[in-house]
Amino acid sequence: MFRRSLFAINDDTFKHICEKAAFNGHIGCLKLAHEIGVPWDTVPGWTGVRGKACDLAAGSGNLECLRYASVNGCRWDGDTCSSAASNGHLECLKYARENGCPWYGRTCSSAASNGHLECLKYARENGCPWDKRTCMNAAYHDQFECLVYAYEGGCKWEVSTFCCRSRYSQSKCAEYAREIRSRERFVSSTIEFK
Repeated sequence: MFRRSLFAINDDTFKHICEKAAFNGHIGCLKLAHEIGVPWDTVPGWTGVRGKACDLAAGSGNLECLRYASVNGCRWDGDTCSSAASNGHLECLKYARENGCPWYGRTCSSAASNGHLECLKYARENGCPWDKRTCMNAAYHDQFECLVYAYEGGCKWEVSTFCCRSRYSQSKCAEYAREIRSRERFVSSTIEFK
């Protein structure tokens, strides 16, 4: 039906119904739209919520929509895991990973940025990479528990850069960064003078 009326419909909203249904958790609408041939992802030119249907479902915690979309051919990628982690939707993150969705360092940095420690722990315990952005995002957004977890877990970051640029100069994260910087300076000066 949708394919037959594709050229007659000039309604941008209808073309993006899969994304909107996934984002809002309307599984019935999502199923109907998919069954009549509405494409999963029609993002270019859309001015509303942007992203693939799987990313939007994961990012808004709509596990049932994520399951349906992924099983029925909607593409997903590392952005799906990152969206789930960024918004603290651990069950969506677990589902995506357990069903073959890839992830990358942004999954950890997104979780840390918004203080979603359980998502960060799950990602790391299951092999997700991280880099200095994980600590930097946690520190910049004053997510102390995520910062401590990442730094003590071996995640590297440029402490001096953070200390100089921190907009939260009195925050727990800034104090922690200054403490780390002092320790690192002490260790390096001790090593030099041996």
